[in-house]
Amino acid sequence: MVLSEESLGVWYKIVGDGSCFMVVAEALSAVVLAVLQGFDCSALACVSEVSGLSATVEFKAFAEQTYYVVVAGASNDDLSSFQITVEVSA
Repeated sequence: MVLSEESLGVWYKIVGDGSCFMVVAEALSAVVLAVLQGFDCSALACVSEVSGLSATVEFKAFAEQTYYVVVAGASNDDLSSFQITVEVSA
């Protein structure tokens, strides 16, 4: 499963401060967990992307950079039940 423009998803915004992030998404059906970097939607770069029932992404959020964490599925049913956990370390 790959994140695309047609993917349905829930987006979270992070503004970096130099911390390291570990994001875990757990769902009842396979989902895509992606981290994108950029200041606007027309120019986003993929930092990391994984898929599965339990997906984990780790990344360093550089100071003053904007990141988007996206949990997406093939349909709205894929997102009916998921849990996201974020751990931050310096």
